[in-house]
Amino acid sequence: MVKQCPKCGAANRDDATFCSSCGTSFIGPAMKPIPSVKVVRPTAPSVPYRIPSPGMCYYHPNLPAQYICSRCGRAICRDDNRLYGDLSLCPQCYAGIVPIPVPQYQPAYPQGYPTSYPQVGYPQYAAPAPVPTMGPPMGMGPPMGMGPPMGMGPPMGMGPPMGMGPPMGAPMGPPGGFPIPFLPPRSTALWGFLLSLIAGIVSIIAGATATAVLYLNLAIVPAWLSPYVIAFLGVGLLLGLVVILGAFLIRLGYTTLGGIIAFVFSLANIYIALLIVVPTLQVYAAITAGIVALVLGMVGGILGILGK
Repeated sequence: MVKQCPKCGAANRDDATFCSSCGTSFIGPAMKPIPSVKVVRPTAPSVPYRIPSPGMCYYHPNLPAQYICSRCGRAICRDDNRLYGDLSLCPQCYAGIVPIPVPQYQPAYPQGYPTSYPQVGYPQYAAPAPVPTMGPPMGMGPPMGMGPPMGMGPPMGMGPPMGMGPPMGAPMGPPGGFPIPFLPPRSTALWGFLLSLIAGIVSIIAGATATAVLYLNLAIVPAWLSPYVIAFLGVGLLLGLVVILGAFLIRLGYTTLGGIIAFVFSLANIYIALLIVVPTLQVYAAITAGIVALVLGMVGGILGILGK
């Protein structure tokens, strides 16, 4: 096969590398290889690497370093220094060099486990001594042979005088003369309970009266007050029920809590003074009921707090 020169067009042999006519090389220019680029991504170490401050311990960054580990070169404090011969090692290097001693215990049965166990009976305990009863003091009994005649016991109904026994409700002590301490009952604050209860009822009456008066005089009620006519009944009912709850708390013995509730929610009856803007004498009945509920609730709350 003939190789034709691309420059002069002369025919040359197939294995020729240069043109025999003009000397043009049939081998193209050498191409430089393209270098391959390898992207290396940094990987995070599996164990977090700690870099302590200069002069501080590797394991305790808040303690100054006093030793250098003879194996890894880490700065360590006095608490982390482990002596191994003439070497100062850190805890990690010490654990990798020094084997952990395993204590050897003596076997419980050197000759092998027994096939039978000794029969041990239960110990025999003596019965407890009977508890002595409280008899009369020594030397204070009747003379020998001077007991009461037969059938001559005390008259019927002649027990100990009234008021000489233990208080009502006190628990009886065990046989032995040691009575159980008696705790007095809680103070019920009767006057505080009664006044707070009446104040709650009057608060409900005041709210109902205010709503009734506003409905009867809708024509003269101000425009800003008209949407809240039914609210007077709801507020009065709510305040009354809460004050009654405080009264019953006072009765149950929670005098301070019940007194505070009765005092605060009775003071809220001041809302009834909004009726003063309605130009009619009928509103004064509701205002008077609200003032009475306010005063009674405050006084009852104070008496409940004082326990009276």
